[in-house]
Order: sequence, then structure tokens, then C-alpha cells
Amino acid sequence: MGIMSKPIFIVRFPSETKDTDLNFAAESMTRQGFYENYHCLIVKDRFTGGEIKFECYNAPHTEIEFKELQQRVLTLLKHNEKE
Repeated sequence: MGIMSKPIFIVRFPSETKDTDLNFAAESMTRQGFYENYHCLIVKDRFTGGEIKFECYNAPHTEIEFKELQQRVLTLLKHNEKE
């Protein structure tokens, strides 16, 4: 079996999110090691319905593992809001 490329993990923020918040999210995910296992894209999207949305492509994990990954990111972002 050949080498598998890293999955692509996309975090879609509502379009009204400040650029500084997007940068902060990217820096936080870097510190937590997300980029070691995923190619991460953090973007603004006007079609999120005001919520943070997640997508993952080329990932071998189950739906439960994906939900755990989403929760890990949301927890990280909420923790950083308090600082």
C-alpha cells in the first residue's frame, strides 16, 4: 500500500467573523498540532447560517471520530475566547 496523503480539514466561519479571529484560530490549531495530521483551511463563508461548519476530505476516520475532531476544535476556540 502506498503512502496516504494527509486529509484536508476545512473550518468555515461565518462571513462576519473578524480576520483577527480567523488568524487566531489558525495559530491555535497550529499550536495544538492539527497541521501535523491535516492540511487545514480556515475560511469565511457566507453560507454557514451564522455557525462554524466543518468538512473533511480524504480522511480514514469514522463519523464518530469526525465529530470528536469537530468538538476538539470548538473546545479549542471557546477556550481561546476566554483568554
